[in-house]
Amino acid sequence: MQLIEEMSQLRAGLSVKYASGVGQLNVSQLQRDWAKAEKAFWPMSWLGKRKVRSALEGVIEGTGEPRVAADLSALVRIKSLREEVQQLNPGAAAEGLWAGVKTRVDHARSALKTNTALHAARMHKPFALEGLDAALEGYCGERWTREAQRLKTLLDLDHRLTECASLSESSHGLWQGHNTDSAVLRSALAFERERLVLLQRGMLQAPHQEVAEGRCGPALQQQHEWLQRRSAVEARLLSMTGLATECPGVWNALDTDSDGIERAMKFHASLKAGLSGLGLDPSAAAGARRSLHQVLATRRSELGGSGVIGQACHGAMAKLTDLNSAIDQFCNNAAQPDTVRRAFADLEPVELAETADRKSVV
Repeated sequence: MQLIEEMSQLRAGLSVKYASGVGQLNVSQLQRDWAKAEKAFWPMSWLGKRKVRSALEGVIEGTGEPRVAADLSALVRIKSLREEVQQLNPGAAAEGLWAGVKTRVDHARSALKTNTALHAARMHKPFALEGLDAALEGYCGERWTREAQRLKTLLDLDHRLTECASLSESSHGLWQGHNTDSAVLRSALAFERERLVLLQRGMLQAPHQEVAEGRCGPALQQQHEWLQRRSAVEARLLSMTGLATECPGVWNALDTDSDGIERAMKFHASLKAGLSGLGLDPSAAAGARRSLHQVLATRRSELGGSGVIGQACHGAMAKLTDLNSAIDQFCNNAAQPDTVRRAFADLEPVELAETADRKSVV
């Protein structure tokens, strides 16, 4: 490029513009003839210089007065440089770019800058696209156009990576720009995709070994452990298939209503207390429990306020209320202490009636 640039500078310094025919002149011989004429005496010097000047004027393009000595010196140097350039063979690297002395210097420099940027990119060093326009536009041959486009794509990716700096916090430090471990990040993303599907229930289908071992960070490892523990609990709940038969309408595996269980437990406790309060012997208590189970299993619809059993229960509760009121009134009239009141409450109806008769006679 230095040779071609020097040629361009020498052409720009010529006193006139010479046509392509100047290349056919033996400018070295003309330079020697001019030097010889300068040393000769008149009229030989005049004749010699006139001959050389006429040769140059014959290839001038347009008009102008040549500075013969200076122009010949430049033309000789241009010819020498041309011969040197023609002997150069830059090889395949300059294919589509190198055209000998006709090579565009600006295009060649764009290719050189592309090469410099390419080396910087390979060394993971900063680079820029300034001066790569000719290569990007396809003026530097197929290879350098392709390399310049790759560099542009790489720089665009660098800018996008810079914009993703905030991902470091949301990814628990897994995102580290160019230093991100892509394999670990892919493992974390695969786990997150499955975890988000399992927010309510379900177990992991893949082992996610990298996450389990903590390679994706402690936060995801903790989530993995929590899902494993939840899966174990779900497996235990799903294995309790017999509860669906024992507690129809209450137990529904993973869809069981916890509030419903709480209500059922309270109802069971009240039934247990009620049965215990009846003071039945073991055989009678067992029979009462069987009857309750039968009613709860097959006649639940009759337990409502409008059902047969429900109305009977409400009637019994009303009678019991009346009985308690009568006991309280009797004890008040008979001026009985609290101990007698409690004793009356524990008596069966027949015994209570007999006791009341005795008390009234007394």
